[in-house]
Amino acid sequence: MSALMRRILLHGGLTALLLAVVGVMFAQLASIWLVGSPGTGQRFTAEFSATAGGGAAGKPEGVASGTAQAGPHAADEAVIGELRWRMPVFMAVWGFAFVAVGELVLWRWRNRRRPPTTEDSPSSDETEKLLEQLLRQAESQAAAHTVAPPVADGADTPQTPTNREATEPSRE
Repeated sequence: MSALMRRILLHGGLTALLLAVVGVMFAQLASIWLVGSPGTGQRFTAEFSATAGGGAAGKPEGVASGTAQAGPHAADEAVIGELRWRMPVFMAVWGFAFVAVGELVLWRWRNRRRPPTTEDSPSSDETEKLLEQLLRQAESQAAAHTVAPPVADGADTPQTPTNREATEPSRE
């Protein structure tokens, strides 16, 4: 599996999971709003009297009995049922698609950048020669600083500094 596909699956999957949870919350809020909205939360059903003027006392004429049904109507239940599965699924699918397209665009954009050509940078042989030259210069400068002064007692052989003298800084 390529690195691009792994990134799409990882980032898209996490985004889809997160958006599915948000979709469940949105669907729950929508169903609460639908149940509580005026005109849909309670339905009044009435049975009309068979007689023309025989209404019960305190009730409108023509209504024999009335009952209030609490909760959503059958049409509202169907809408709530659809919301509870469609909202999370569609939010997850669209979120995954958005991340996949974004990752593809980023991959394409990053691949369009051209790496520096070998002509712009010196070749490895030239680099090695330059490094060797710099190393020789550094060694010659270090050797010039460690040359011992001539001996005053007339000895023919030059005196070399001891390790202690070579490592101590000069106090000039």
